[in-house]
This record gives sequence, structure tokens and C-alpha cells, in this order.
Amino acid sequence: MKDLRKLAKEYAQNVLDRDSYHKSRRELIQGICAGEIEVKVHEYLTPLEDLPNVDDTSENIITQLSYPATADSDATVPDRAGSAPVARPKPKASPAPSSAARPRLIIRQKNIVIAMTIIILLAVITLTILLVPATDDSSVQITEVQVAEYNSGQILITDFIQQKNWSQDGLTSFITSWQQLSDEELTAVQISPEMKRLTSTIYQQLLDERALLSLGDLSPGDIKNAVANQRTLVNFANQLGINDARLTVLEPELQAGTETDTEIVEIETETVIETTVEPEVEIIAEESTNETEEELLVIDTETIDVVTSEPQENASPAVATESPDSARETPVEEVIIEPVATKKVVQKPVNKASCKTSLVKSRKPFCRDKIEGVGNGPTMVVIRNGKFTMGGKNSNEQPAHTVTIASPFAMSVHEISFGDYEIFCTSTGTACPKQPWSGKDYPVVNITHRDATSYAAWLSEKTGQAYRLPSEAEWEYAARAGTKTEYPFGDEILITNAVFSDRKKLSAPLPKSDRSINRNKFRLYHMVGNVREWVADTWHNSYSGAPGDGSARIGSAGSDYVVRGGSYTDSADALRSGARNNSSSADNYTGFRVIQELSE
Repeated sequence: MKDLRKLAKEYAQNVLDRDSYHKSRRELIQGICAGEIEVKVHEYLTPLEDLPNVDDTSENIITQLSYPATADSDATVPDRAGSAPVARPKPKASPAPSSAARPRLIIRQKNIVIAMTIIILLAVITLTILLVPATDDSSVQITEVQVAEYNSGQILITDFIQQKNWSQDGLTSFITSWQQLSDEELTAVQISPEMKRLTSTIYQQLLDERALLSLGDLSPGDIKNAVANQRTLVNFANQLGINDARLTVLEPELQAGTETDTEIVEIETETVIETTVEPEVEIIAEESTNETEEELLVIDTETIDVVTSEPQENASPAVATESPDSARETPVEEVIIEPVATKKVVQKPVNKASCKTSLVKSRKPFCRDKIEGVGNGPTMVVIRNGKFTMGGKNSNEQPAHTVTIASPFAMSVHEISFGDYEIFCTSTGTACPKQPWSGKDYPVVNITHRDATSYAAWLSEKTGQAYRLPSEAEWEYAARAGTKTEYPFGDEILITNAVFSDRKKLSAPLPKSDRSINRNKFRLYHMVGNVREWVADTWHNSYSGAPGDGSARIGSAGSDYVVRGGSYTDSADALRSGARNNSSSADNYTGFRVIQELSE
């Protein structure tokens, strides 16, 4: 018969089911109580060598252990054959029990204590097993259900954040799964760390959309799209029951309000001053109400970059007493007062750079230069300097080598669009190439390498800044964005990461206004997929002899040029960060983007 310990162990290991366990346990307890099952008691006797004054013959040892004598009475013991008792000599009187009697009493007392302890333990274990199992099982089941409910909501949020699919379809799919959660699951996930992370992620997406409104004179379509995306995100948060005061829609007219607005200050970058196209005199008149006397004195005659969010306490009396509205109504000659340096700035046109190395440390390192007499140039993002390993798995991507990008640079967030290129065509009087799709937000294609370099040269002339095509090393550094994996998004690429021909052949890229594709860690969209991109380097069959400073590798005239990134017609392999190809002519799936060299 098995003991209670073994039965409990088999039940815990699922060897016995619950009914069999209860039945076996009941039979065991009944057997013990009826005396049919012997309870083993382990006795530990004092070693014989520790017993003083004991005769070492077997007869005397048995006699002394079995029949202890007292100090005040005679004792009789049977003889060896079981005959009449034989009188035992009376020991001499002593003030204490004999040394032989003391160990025998201790042994018997220990045995009794051990037996009683074992019986009590068995009773406690029996009562525990009889009373506790049902309650314990149900509590374990409840705990397991609660853990499962809690994890289901957390897993849903974690997967959504990792996929970074903020398209309408992605949000709708998440809401559908969210609504299928039970009330208990929703209650558990609302207080989870993942819910806080989701709230912060939604807010970050909102800031991205708001940042677009601070870039300058956007087209009505861009403004409408940015506002609509904000509303979609806010509505998404409301459907999840997220109550966060930060999740609000920032309309364009709000951005034109007071500069002390908290939300506006949070999303503005140093390029906000570049987004107004007005005579220089009017700019000075408006900003003079916020400049201190000290700031007016230190303004350089070549640059103006004073943007303050609220009036300074130490402003000069003439400036501090005027409001922005009164400044606009006051004649210019009354507003522009001493010192003389300010008058010189007003009289001299200013064409300063909006993209600066200091933006590397900004939360929103976006910038946009003015194109004189036209409007705004392409939206750029400032990228930090660094070091990376350039190369891939194919022979023309070898040997892998270390490249150091010594200085930060700015790169266009998207490929140059047809709308951007059309301004160049109009300004230079050249004919724009025919596009295979309609819409100014689509990347421009059907352009040669020479067309791309001509656009960069024209942009440099109009803005006064140094624009050009990226070198192949700069392009791969920007595409990898600090990653060492096959793709900028890991060792696998999803349809939410890039536009490419996965299961079926695609016929067109996406416009820059579309936000269904994830950007990389440098905030660049469509670095892989969408359309291939011209770079400055001529084609070489390997990296043997390639420079390690990030500069372009130029060969003889007439050579093929390198194209990077793959296109909407390519499979995933062509979209690897290290993948490269060559081309010498224009086609429907090759475009370009530009970079700007930054001054200190």
C-alpha cells in the first residue's frame, strides 16, 4: 500500500487523477484508523557504549533494559528457563536514581515523544488533504484564467506596436481584435504597462503629424492629410478608452496663434522661422516685440535666428510696451530703431540655412530651406555622424569594410517627388519627363543620373546651401540607421516595412503623403522599396579599394552609376541594406533623393 506522501506526489505529477487520488487516500486513512495498516515508527536508541555501568552480557543487558529497579524496593526477575522468580539483591541506597535507570527512562520518554509527534503530524496532514484540495484547485484555476486574460490583451498591444502598422486597415484590424476581448481582459489590460506604452506611442504618432504642419507652406492636400491623420489617431485612442489630455487634434490655425502655446512650442523646430515668406522688414517688425535689447545688439549682419516663445523680463521699454498687433499697425520707420546694426540687417536680404548640425539633438530634427521666388524645398531630416560596416552577402557587396561618417548631414525624408521636380523644370525652362502615374506626391521617375545631379545643383543655387546626391556609403549608412541586420527592419521584411513585389508584381510606388509604410530609425521613408535611387558613385564590381571616409567613388565618364534600395517591382532580396545594382538610363522604377552638407 502506498503512503500519503507517495499518493500526494503522484497526484501533483498528474499520475493520478483527482478521483483516484481521493479514493486511494480515503482507503489508506481508513486502514490506518482500523489498525489494518501498520504505521512505521522509527526509534533511535542511545548507543550502548553511552550507557554507564551496564553489564555487557546479553542476558544482563536485556534484564536491565526490561525491568528497571527502584532504589527503595526489591526486584525479582525470572531466571533463564522461565522458572520461579529469583530475588535480586537490593542496591545500596543513594540520594539519586541509579546511573543504569536514568538512561532507560530517557529512552522510553524519547520513544513516546517521537511516536506522539508522528501521530500528530499524520493527523494534521490527513486533515489538510481532506479539507484543502477543492479550495486550492479552484484558486489555482482562477489564477491561471486571470493570467491568461491579462496576457491576451498585453500580447495584442505588443504585437501591434512591433508591427508599426498605422494605416487605416491596421488600426481597424486592431480595434476588431480589441472588441473581442472579454470585460475581464479589458479591465486587466487597462492597468498594464503595455497600455501606457500604447498611449505614449499614439502620442508620438500625433507629434509626427503635427511636426509636418511646422515645416512651412504646405499644399492644401498635405495640410488636410496631416489633420485627417491626427483625427484618425485621436478617434483610435477614444475607441480604446484612452483618456489622455495630450491626444488632441492640432488644427493649422492653432499653429498661427500665440507662440506661448505649450503644444506649439513642443513640436516646433528651429526651422519655424523659415516658413514665412515676407519682406525682411516685416519679419523684424513682428519679432521686435519679443527681442531683448541685448539680443538686438548681438545679431550678426549675415544671420538672423532669434525665436523666443514669450517676452523677456529685461526687454527695453520701447519694445516691451508694444503688442504684436500694435507692431503691425505701426509704421516700419517707428519700429526699427537704434542700434544701427539692425538697420543694416533690414536692408540686406537674408538667405540663411534652416538645416543645422544642432538639430541632431532635437526631438524633431526636420528642416526645410527656402527656394527664392518659388517656395519651399524638400523636407529634410538631420542625421548624426557615426561609423558602420558596409557590405552584404553577394560578391559585388564584398569585402565588408568599416566606413566613418565624420560629420552630420541632412537627407530628404522622401524621394524627390514629381511636384518638387516640376518646380525645377519650370524654373529652368526644361521639359519634365512623362510620368507613368498621375499625382505630384509620387516619386519622380524616368530621369537619368545627369537629371538628378542637375536638380541638386539648381537647388544649391536657389537656396545658397550645398545640395548633392548621396555617396553610396552615405546612402547605406542612412538606410541601415544603426542596424546590422539584412534589412533596416530586421532579418525579415514585411509589406508594412516597404513597397515591393512580395506575392504579386506591383505596378506603382506609393506617394509621400501615404503613411502606411514604416519609416526607419533615422525617420526616413521608403529607403528600401518604392523606387530605386541614384547615388553619386560610378559602378564597381566590388568594394576593393573603396574609401573608408564615406566619400563617393567616381570612375571614368560614361560608366554605369550605382542604384540602391530596390523598387516596387523587385523581390525582397533586392531590398537588403547591402544590396546594390547598376544602371545607365532612365526607367519607370528609378528616382533619387538628395542630401545637404551642413555647416557648423
